[in-house]
Amino acid sequence: MARTYKDLTDHAVDRVTGGAEEDYARGHARRVRHMEAGGKLVRRIGKWSNPHGCAAPECGWCAENRRHAAAKAELAAEQRMEDWRDGEEA
Repeated sequence: MARTYKDLTDHAVDRVTGGAEEDYARGHARRVRHMEAGGKLVRRIGKWSNPHGCAAPECGWCAENRRHAAAKAELAAEQRMEDWRDGEEA
């Protein structure tokens, strides 16, 4: 039986991934996003804070981390302003 290109490709993907084609496709999509984002990876602080280490703008984990960091910075700035006002009044 002659094997088609598709058969050979599927066989190669199975051999590389051990049959986990969805994980392979998901990993490929993540690598493409990294390249579109300039190939930059954020430094991992911990596996739980950013488990895949991605810096792509549309990434949900990274967007959540950026929102959290912005909220913390805003609270810190408000606290500094309150401290400054309290210092001026005293």
